[in-house]
Amino acid sequence: MSSIWAGVDELDADDIDDLDLPTLGQDIVMIGLEMEQLEARRLRRLARFDRERGFEEDGAVSTAAWLVSRCNMAPGAAKQRVEMARRLEGLPKIDLAFAAGSLNYGQVRVICDATKDLDEEFVVEAQDHLIDEARHCEPRKLERRLAHWRHRGDAAREVERARAQHARRELRIAPKAGGMFGVEGDLDAEGGATVLTALDALSAPDPSYAEPRTPAQRRADALVELARRALDGGELPDRGGERPHLSVIVPLETVMGEPAVPGADLEWGGVLNGEAVRRLLCDCKLHRVITDAASQPLDVGRATRTIPAALRRALVVRDRGCAFPGCDRPAAWCDAHHLVHWTKGGSTCLENCVLLCSAHHRMVHDGGWDLRRSSDGRLLVRPAPRDAAMSHDLVSRTGSPGTRSRTAGREPDARPARPRAP
Repeated sequence: MSSIWAGVDELDADDIDDLDLPTLGQDIVMIGLEMEQLEARRLRRLARFDRERGFEEDGAVSTAAWLVSRCNMAPGAAKQRVEMARRLEGLPKIDLAFAAGSLNYGQVRVICDATKDLDEEFVVEAQDHLIDEARHCEPRKLERRLAHWRHRGDAAREVERARAQHARRELRIAPKAGGMFGVEGDLDAEGGATVLTALDALSAPDPSYAEPRTPAQRRADALVELARRALDGGELPDRGGERPHLSVIVPLETVMGEPAVPGADLEWGGVLNGEAVRRLLCDCKLHRVITDAASQPLDVGRATRTIPAALRRALVVRDRGCAFPGCDRPAAWCDAHHLVHWTKGGSTCLENCVLLCSAHHRMVHDGGWDLRRSSDGRLLVRPAPRDAAMSHDLVSRTGSPGTRSRTAGREPDARPARPRAP
């Protein structure tokens, strides 16, 4: 082992700032190759350690648990290495190619996974073919090629493999500490591709402003949007005699925005802040429940819509979709937003309401953007103070019918809306 540390010391002796870029690139490749070869040798040692139950010397219950304890590995990574070490003992040619640097860890992992349920004698005879398939193929592409190889060998077996994968499907979603919800699980190939196709259709960058969201955030928003559309579409089974919907219990003083008040309770756990509540209250079904001092219900009023159906139809005719500058989301994806919220005395009328998609509705309530009508009826958009630098790019599509002027009579730092083409 001393020679390994001698090599590390030799690398440390180099002044990286003095190396030219081609030399740096060559070093990166060579260090990576040597790391792969060291990993192959570690797995060889791990195979014997596991076979002879060396973990018991330290009181561990398994080799994977020993790796977690002694090497600070994540449990999943530890389990994967133990399985690979065991598998490579029966694949000597794959093991030699790994140790020689002809295959890397990712390629060997794919081979081990693709062959673990196949006949051992068949796999041993197929090693040369597997090495040839993997030699010039990155792991993801290799996984696809070996899936076709398996299917050519025994299509009926692959049907059973797919059934087994489908049986392992699971999804977990639950409140976490801090107010977030955790989502994790596994889907089979068909289910995962179906979900990704739907998410991809809804997770494109927003063209209406400089997109601040990461791809992962856009996928998270797309998942929520899928659920919103399913709830709004009315095709889900009834629950408790009602269409399923997001349910929030909120005190009146929180609705009115009074100081030092609690938040709102979500049905599935979690607490919403007052601004989020007012965003939902722009366009929802509202139940009035009067309680006594002990929070016992005394009277339950009939549910009323904050946006009547007739007003909703008028908004669709006028706005045609999200009124935020540059947004092309259709009316079916939008909420009605009160320019002056009804809890602040704003009326529920055509002049005081506008259609906004969920993303831009959140920007207005939670992000500090301001929408208002000018004296001549045009819709003006004022960015949040921190986003003022991008205000020159904002031009809304909607406004009072026939208004097309972009600058006349606009308020300072606000952008007038322009109407949609009929």
